[in-house]
Amino acid sequence: TNSAITLNNVKDYAVFDGSNDYITFGTKFDQMQQAGSFSVWLKPVNAHNNDIIFDNSDASSANNGFTIRFEDPVSNKAVLKYGIWGSTDGSIITDEIWSENEWQHLVTTYDGTTAKIYRNGTEVKSGALTANSNAATYNARFGWAANGNDNKYDGLMDDVGIWNVALSADQVSALYNSGTGKTVNTTNAWIERGSA
Repeated sequence: TNSAITLNNVKDYAVFDGSNDYITFGTKFDQMQQAGSFSVWLKPVNAHNNDIIFDNSDASSANNGFTIRFEDPVSNKAVLKYGIWGSTDGSIITDEIWSENEWQHLVTTYDGTTAKIYRNGTEVKSGALTANSNAATYNARFGWAANGNDNKYDGLMDDVGIWNVALSADQVSALYNSGTGKTVNTTNAWIERGSA
């Protein structure tokens, strides 16, 4: 369900204004809490306000699900956080600063044991996370916490891909080098290609 999203007809990317824009799915994507991958091209306008990219837990460790969002450990600087919440909470956070007003490719993968974050085809963070077999609390949402709390995304998104397997480093590199969210060599996909 598209709520206030503007789709640019020339480049076919989604514009989120940081105010009231989001996309809600009719599914919770529960399997991503046990194994899965998420891919998207991002051009954040303002990434240092804990802006949410993808969420099905209302960005809260009190709920079940996972969150991909920017984090603000240093004033006006943005790193990226990937967290799985539920019976055991955990997250990994990148060390490098993500650029504003610049297209960047993001991939997160989880194989049931290890979570990884890739930026522009290169792994920038990995860490152990405990899988949560409980159903996500909310249906998944792009650009805003899943139940409408704060942390709205301000920027552009394009070519989203979601898989129920952990993509390999070679597959992530192929996605980045293609310049789009083209299908990689796996049949285990919920969304293999498409703009937000």
